[in-house]
Amino acid sequence: MAVFMHMNEREAILDYVYNSYNTEDELGLLPNQLQEIYRDIRNVTLNLPQIKASVEYICACPPLCDKEEVIDVLKEMERRFYLAQDLQWEFAMLDRQRKGAIPRKDAMFLFQMVHGEFFSKFRFEKLMNSRPIVHSDVSFEEIEVDLCNIPTYEWIDELMIENDKEKRELEFLRKENERKAREAEEAKRQEEKMKREMDEEDVKFKEMLEKKKQEKLLNEKKRLLEEEEALKAQKAKMEEEERQKAEQSRLEAEQAEQSRLEAEEAEQARLEAEQAEQARLETEKAEQARLETEQAEQAKLEAEQAEQARLETEKAEQARLETEQAKQAKLEAGKAEQANLEAEQAEQARLEAEKAEQARIDAEQAEQARLDAEQAEQARLDAEKAEQARLEAEKAEQAKQEEGKEVKKERAAQNWTKAKKVAREEIRKERKKHMHKVKATFDAEEASRQSLNAEQALEAEHAAEAEMERAQQQMAEANTEEEKEKAQQAGQKAKKTALKHKEKRLRSTLKAAIKLRNKPRIDAGVEEAKEALPEIPALKPDIEDAETVSDSIQCGNELDDAMARRDLEGIESSVDKIKKKKYEEDHAERLLEADKLANKLRRLEKLKKDIMALDQRTISEIRSYKKPLPAIHDVMIATYVILGYKEKELKDWKYIQALLGRTGKEGLKRQCTTLDATTINQAAAALAESKYLKKHDLETVTDISAGAATFFVWSTAMIEENRSWHEDSEFREKLEEKKREEAEEAKRLEEQKRIKTASRSNIGQRQRKKSEGKERKKSDGRERKKSGDGKKQGTSAVAATEKKKNDLSAKAPGSPKMARSKSKSPGPQRRNIKPGDNSRTNRGKSKSPSRKPK
Repeated sequence: MAVFMHMNEREAILDYVYNSYNTEDELGLLPNQLQEIYRDIRNVTLNLPQIKASVEYICACPPLCDKEEVIDVLKEMERRFYLAQDLQWEFAMLDRQRKGAIPRKDAMFLFQMVHGEFFSKFRFEKLMNSRPIVHSDVSFEEIEVDLCNIPTYEWIDELMIENDKEKRELEFLRKENERKAREAEEAKRQEEKMKREMDEEDVKFKEMLEKKKQEKLLNEKKRLLEEEEALKAQKAKMEEEERQKAEQSRLEAEQAEQSRLEAEEAEQARLEAEQAEQARLETEKAEQARLETEQAEQAKLEAEQAEQARLETEKAEQARLETEQAKQAKLEAGKAEQANLEAEQAEQARLEAEKAEQARIDAEQAEQARLDAEQAEQARLDAEKAEQARLEAEKAEQAKQEEGKEVKKERAAQNWTKAKKVAREEIRKERKKHMHKVKATFDAEEASRQSLNAEQALEAEHAAEAEMERAQQQMAEANTEEEKEKAQQAGQKAKKTALKHKEKRLRSTLKAAIKLRNKPRIDAGVEEAKEALPEIPALKPDIEDAETVSDSIQCGNELDDAMARRDLEGIESSVDKIKKKKYEEDHAERLLEADKLANKLRRLEKLKKDIMALDQRTISEIRSYKKPLPAIHDVMIATYVILGYKEKELKDWKYIQALLGRTGKEGLKRQCTTLDATTINQAAAALAESKYLKKHDLETVTDISAGAATFFVWSTAMIEENRSWHEDSEFREKLEEKKREEAEEAKRLEEQKRIKTASRSNIGQRQRKKSEGKERKKSDGRERKKSGDGKKQGTSAVAATEKKKNDLSAKAPGSPKMARSKSKSPGPQRRNIKPGDNSRTNRGKSKSPSRKPK
């Protein structure tokens, strides 16, 4: 009951204060009204920028402060007032010249000391550049509000956004410069091309004039040369005669000179021997003198080195004494400076104590006056209290209902905006998906058309190869040069046709593979095209385009693998590789996703580094709590649940204290930094988020404990990364399926290549055997032809002899002519047939003379 009465009294006082100062009938108190309230309560004044910053930080609808927010705003103003007083003392310590301003670097040092790890150089530079005089010294009024602001993680996000913006601007400038450079280079190339063409035309014209001039000169020169040759021939004849005479005289002079030189060489050798002996003796004397001089010089150097070492020792001793004296003087100066600082601090403390005493006396007087006024007004207030409370209750109820309506409207508007944004995003995704599907369909149709062209070209190529083989067979069987030449021309024509269709087939195959972006087929097509490149040089541009597409696909696959493995270094390396090779258009969407994932992984790495940078005293401080606040207990339960510990045991704070006391591999810092987010149990992550983390926010936890805030941020980030990992499972499955399909495709293409190579080898062997058999048959035919010609000559001689006998026997008396011819005819006929027996196998192939005698 007493507590309820105390709450009612507090509400009544708050209503009274709120209504007393809200004189402008606004929906809340303005900053100047809050300044009056604070001045009346504390008897001190807080400047308006501080009050506005307090309202911005606490209130939902700044610059107005609602009645329920007055207490929180006053607390924030109180915090800022005392923090500003402390910072003024720190500022005065940095203001050595007492001019009310400090240098820029000292101001940055003060910001670093106040904000610690949340110090943002970007925000500091932004603040400094927003001053009227940018490069002047910094006064306390210029930085008071920013020094008193509470740091948040939004500062870091703001810095990252600004850095990304700067990177994008730099990238845009780089691309613009590259574009301008390319345009300038293209213009220069065109200008050089025109200049080169003009120069070539000038050169051709000059060459034509020069050619005509040269022809004229050549004709003239030819005539002169003919005349000169006639004169030279006559002159050469005369010179030859004179040369022979001079050669004879020269030979005689050389013989005399040779004799004289031999005598001089003998004399010179004798003199050189004497001089060498003399030089040897002088060299020995000089060597002896040099050794004695070196010994004397060595002794002198050793004496000088000893003297130099003694002098250096004395100098080092002197320098040591001077250094000790300088250190002593520096220590005495430091002690004097310390004494002066202590005196100034004591004086400052005395003045602060006097101010505090005066403030206490003023506060007591104000309190006494307030009590007297309350006693005077108590009688009047008692009569109006009930009525005022009733009216205030009705007004509060009405305000609460209106506020509830406004809150519902605002929430509905926010939900509608969010739903609209989600719907737009879904529509954009569906549209993009549809565009991808249409493009894929178009590419598939184009690839199918190119594949059909490749098949038709392959059939035509096989037909041309068959025609070429027939031409080779005809050339092998040809008996005349005309037939051979005709067969050779037919073979060359068939070869050109086969190369033409082969080029078409290879080009269509590469285009179809590029349209499908099938890397195994592209690589196989490139390999086959490279084999045919010596015969078909026109395929080089198509090979280069296909290799570029294959390399782009490989870069995209490497990026997908790195994203699937959550490898930050691999993602950054793949992105740099894609940008360096200018494949951004091929992987635009994937690059955006990679950028988002890389930012998440960088934030996770930073959180791990923050945990590693945590001082052991911070963890010991959390462990030292006998009965911690619920926020700290919940954060630590969530942290250990994520690490895999059981929730039931973690509800006992003593068990958590025992876990916090562990070191080494079981230490909290080591476990947090080595935990892989992909291995976290989904149920444990959902439990930690819904039951222990959702009911707290970062600001509340930070106000309670900075160490617990670090574990709060780490737990939230690990849960988010685990959720993202499981959401990307479909992407990883598609990636694995794509890898399997590519491996199977590569294996199938390799098997086709092996079969094709074996088939070509067998066909080549059969063709070689066939050609060898044909050559063997031709050689056998030539041998049989030769043997048949020899036997024909022998048969003709036998037939002539028999005919002569027959004629003689026919002239003999008493012998019938016809009977003798009939009886004698079988002999020669059998002899004529017998030589023809060996040529029966050649009937129809060669004209054998063995059939003529019949």
